[in-house]
Amino acid sequence: MKIVYENPWFRVLKQGQYHYIEENGSNNGAIIIAKLNDKFLFVKVFRNAHQSYILELPRGYGDVNETSLMAAIRELQEESGYTVMPECIKLIGTVKPNSSILCSNIPVYFARILEGMKQDVTLMDTETSQVLFFDRKEVLELILNGEVSDGMSLSAIMLYFAKFESDRFLN
Repeated sequence: MKIVYENPWFRVLKQGQYHYIEENGSNNGAIIIAKLNDKFLFVKVFRNAHQSYILELPRGYGDVNETSLMAAIRELQEESGYTVMPECIKLIGTVKPNSSILCSNIPVYFARILEGMKQDVTLMDTETSQVLFFDRKEVLELILNGEVSDGMSLSAIMLYFAKFESDRFLN
């Protein structure tokens, strides 16, 4: 493979006639499905590629020498203001956001925000414009209405539903 372009976030690789994108920090990054009581946490983030605000699950790249668990805890904190302890978060699988051109395998974590835990907005970065909570039915409606259309969020939430609520889909 030959590197044909590189910047701080990704590199474009060429192998024969095919081109692939390798994202720095994606394999030790994370997507976080966080719940407070029975509500899922989503964030509204401005995405330059679409020139609009997108409703999605918290996520981000891992830093150098950071595990994906550490990245999950940090990203949830930075994007939502909620800090979870390692015992309240667990790996539930991985997703490949675009298997035809991205080399990424993104770890997906489930985090339980404990009742009574306070949000600390001073911990948040400027990327998130809003933190929102939705119950299961509302999440499904948001997906059906196209208000949640981010591929990484869709694949992660489907992984969660398949892993923890699959009997609901089979009946």
